[in-house]
Amino acid sequence: MHAADADHQHRDQDAFFGTLRDLEFDGVATVCVFAWEERAVESSKFMLERVTKELAG
Repeated sequence: MHAADADHQHRDQDAFFGTLRDLEFDGVATVCVFAWEERAVESSKFMLERVTKELAG
């Protein structure tokens, strides 16, 4: 998944994660976070929390 920043997404994440759940996805998920330098840590933490919440079963 491509994520630009915590508040500026390029994809409909609800639809994305919903589709993965519908498919019963149980593989490895990776996220490449492209963030403003001053928000890099916050954006990375945000995406880790989001992916964990959405895919933890």
